[in-house]
Amino acid sequence: RRQIILLALAVVLSQAATVLFGVLVRELLPVVSMFCFGYTAVSAVGSVVIAVVYSYRKKGGDEVWQLV
Repeated sequence: RRQIILLALAVVLSQAATVLFGVLVRELLPVVSMFCFGYTAVSAVGSVVIAVVYSYRKKGGDEVWQLV
């Protein structure tokens, strides 16, 4: 359980660092900035999908898992 919490904290910190880097290079390198924002958005959406599927799976909702 502790390892999962540390992993989640690492993911949040890396996403925050990516967004901060994107903000800092926005004027200098706009393409890199957009990539940083896009990567963070896709990563966040993917994390939410994984969490939802895992929570349904844990409750016994195999029908959701079969759709994926």
